[in-house]
Amino acid sequence: NTASGIPVGAQVNGKLIKLYVDYNSVVTNGQLVAQIDPLVYQATLDSAEAQLKVNEANVEVRAAALRASEAELALVQKTYDRKKALLEKKMAPVADLDSAEEALARAKSSVDQAKANLRSAEASVAQSKASVDKARADRKYCDIVSPVDGIVIDRKVEEGETVVSSMNAVPVLSIAE
Repeated sequence: NTASGIPVGAQVNGKLIKLYVDYNSVVTNGQLVAQIDPLVYQATLDSAEAQLKVNEANVEVRAAALRASEAELALVQKTYDRKKALLEKKMAPVADLDSAEEALARAKSSVDQAKANLRSAEASVAQSKASVDKARADRKYCDIVSPVDGIVIDRKVEEGETVVSSMNAVPVLSIAE
């Protein structure tokens, strides 16, 4: 709070499409005072949410692939166990056991790969959730609200102007408490 009032700024870039207050307007804490065009930010949010759904579905696909690999491994393990028992009874050639060992190794590798694919898909979901959170925050920043109860003492921009935020929020209004 300064003698020149509390600056109210924009945290995102865009065209100021609506100013809801002017000089000497009485405002309350949390009141919508201005709005930046949300079109691009809403589209980014919609896209991030859609990508999240794709990635969540991919987790389901990868989990199903893991279950299939595990089922295949179980079958191959049974086949290997039968071949080994037959070989011990001298009822099957060594080559049969060698083939079963190779199939078992491949099946174990497939399960390991399916697990890794599932972990990767789960990581993509986490990344997408972060993208949705950021996009949702940016969309919310299009609505500029008063941080205090007070009176507008200065207006820095006009409707239709583009505000460009940088490291510091771009001042739109000043409000005296």
